[in-house]
Amino acid sequence: MDDGPITKVILVAEDNAINQFLVERMIARCGYSSRVAINGEELLVAYNESRPALILMDVQMPLMDGLSATREIRKLEAVSGERVPIIATTARALDGDAKACLDSGMDDYISKPIRYEILAAKLALWLAISEAA
Repeated sequence: MDDGPITKVILVAEDNAINQFLVERMIARCGYSSRVAINGEELLVAYNESRPALILMDVQMPLMDGLSATREIRKLEAVSGERVPIIATTARALDGDAKACLDSGMDDYISKPIRYEILAAKLALWLAISEAA
């Protein structure tokens, strides 16, 4: 029996409630569902419970920042052989910040405030790359 299309889940690591609300609405507008984690530790639990199609990772979060959480996910993936695209979301998109995101294992980054058109394009790009792999 067909229960309809499977919705891809985007895991959102974001500690700011307003940003959570806005990003969740944008993700829904793109046709995906989302799950929110408010810090890196919570994100790792959510990641282990069910592998998301993609992760939007806030760089600056309490308890465990996005760079540390990304490094932990990449360690887990080295064992499993899987790879989930991770896109950094940062208010500080200077050249050095972008390099730090990529060096930690992230695949791309988006500057805050996040614009719908940019998010939609990045989601489409990285989900297509992930499916082709």
